[in-house]
Amino acid sequence: IEQQDTIEIGKLINKNHRLLREELPSIIPPEIEIMQAEAEKIVDVLGFRATGCGFGGNTITLIKESAIH
Repeated sequence: IEQQDTIEIGKLINKNHRLLREELPSIIPPEIEIMQAEAEKIVDVLGFRATGCGFGGNTITLIKESAIH
């Protein structure tokens, strides 16, 4: 994070989401999985992860600064 390697941070966030889905699939609502699948299609999204124990439907999404208007 200190080096601001956002590409690598995004990869780690995505990996963590996949691991969460594999380990505890029942805590990630289907709506979050739909959002994750759509986020993967967007070039400016670097990382996406369910958070907040999954039950609440919270996410962390890392996007390129240039995508913010």
